[in-house]
Amino acid sequence: MARFNAALTEALTRRRSALFWCCTVAALGACAVLVWRMPWPPAPLDLGVYRAAGVAVLEGQPALYSPDFGVQTGTALPFTYPPIAAVLAVPLTLLPLAADYVIWTAAGIALLVGYLARHAGRFDVVQATGLVFISVICIWTLPVSDTLSLGQLGIFLTLGCIVGCTSRHPGAAMIIGLFAALKLTPLLFIVYFAITRQWSRLGWALGTFAGLTAFGFVLMPGESVAYFADLASSADRVGDPAFYANQSIAGAMERLGVSSQPLWIAVAGVVTGAGLWLAWRWFRQGSLVAAAVVVGLTTVLVSPVSWQHHAVWIVPAIVFVYARVETAWAKVVVGLTVAFTILRLPIWAASWPASAWATLLSDSLTIVVAGLLGTMWVLERRPRTHVTAEFAANQPA
Repeated sequence: MARFNAALTEALTRRRSALFWCCTVAALGACAVLVWRMPWPPAPLDLGVYRAAGVAVLEGQPALYSPDFGVQTGTALPFTYPPIAAVLAVPLTLLPLAADYVIWTAAGIALLVGYLARHAGRFDVVQATGLVFISVICIWTLPVSDTLSLGQLGIFLTLGCIVGCTSRHPGAAMIIGLFAALKLTPLLFIVYFAITRQWSRLGWALGTFAGLTAFGFVLMPGESVAYFADLASSADRVGDPAFYANQSIAGAMERLGVSSQPLWIAVAGVVTGAGLWLAWRWFRQGSLVAAAVVVGLTTVLVSPVSWQHHAVWIVPAIVFVYARVETAWAKVVVGLTVAFTILRLPIWAASWPASAWATLLSDSLTIVVAGLLGTMWVLERRPRTHVTAEFAANQPA
């Protein structure tokens, strides 16, 4: 019997090792494809807009919110962020755009892999297939791949907000204040700090946001007034809300032909309240990561415009959900969700003839984000029989 058990263990180890190396080779091949594909147009379009805004700050031309900003800078896109974002983009002008893109991309990938190593390194699927394979799978998801190809902030914002919510040092919430000053949508974390009575984090985050915004007013008063008096409340300043890449509730409603502002406000208000309540519940359980992820997913749904790259929150959400589920079937469903987000369904559906299926597929990321929020609600309500090592890895440092 002992010999049989030893032989079985050896066979399983060989199979596990073979799977590990096959997945590693496949991951390296996928990395090569990614490196080859990323410089394709329109990459790195958004990073180019940031850099052009930094140049505009230094040279004074063109005006940040001029209708022909994209024409004058050659980016073909307007600058849609607060003035302080342009000021903080000035360092990007020190190097050529290509160098900025390489550094930006490498830093984003390093942060994502570091997060996965810490929070998912002990997962059974990672032990079997390898961290490299899992990291590449996450990179190929639509939100992350769009973030990397466009030179967007999604990875930095997502992981930075998690650090700001989970670090032992409340001062880390300054990261959230910084991103709120740049993008506004992380302001929901400030509300989360208030309802959970994390007064120190609230002070750091709100103080950083207010300080940076005020600094923008001092340096660029005309642009600041123009932005906050008009542009900040105009959802269509960034384009057609019904565009397939807008994966918020508002975008889904527009694609369904529902353009009622009062209805959207009501739906967004309910979702915001439910999201903050769920975050509060996870906070009371002591899971700061889960609470942060819930707030992040909520911002994707309730923002008037949430481009595909804003949904990077699905990666830490999936990591957390996988750590909590206990059955093999549940883990398979999580894996299928990841596979579903790799498919570029909104982009494909946009080129299909109008139909109910095309509309449904064009909202695929919205559905995934809402589904993950619902799953985290179910997990929070369900009694836990034991705490796994994977779950423990999702607690704050």
